[in-house]
Amino acid sequence: MPKLLIATLCDDVREEKTGKVSLMGVFDRFMVADFRVALPTFWLFAQIGCETEGEHTLTVEFRRVEGDVVLRGDIKHSVVGENSVTHLYHANIDMRLEHVMLPGPGAYEFAIDSDGVPVGSVAVDVIQPAPQLLQ
Repeated sequence: MPKLLIATLCDDVREEKTGKVSLMGVFDRFMVADFRVALPTFWLFAQIGCETEGEHTLTVEFRRVEGDVVLRGDIKHSVVGENSVTHLYHANIDMRLEHVMLPGPGAYEFAIDSDGVPVGSVAVDVIQPAPQLLQ
């Protein structure tokens, strides 16, 4: 069974030539003043442990917790080399998200599947600040 090893939202993902990954500006909340404006560019980073090497399909759905889908993406990933600690084959998702529009405040999640099997999710709180009164 595939396993979600890590998942988070961040402002940027940087990968070195050695394969080391650095995550900049990790967060779990959007403060949205105007839902007619797209969110700033952000990244979803996740690492999935697969039981077998080879090609796997990773599916990411950004949705309200109630189920309304905001966006969906499928990624084909080829994994090789078993990790000696987890005994799984690790696949990284580093998905850059641009021009994402949200319908309103509430509880959202990034649900992640590997080869059609749900492996986990990242909770996201979307908040609309109270309007500022001018005097």
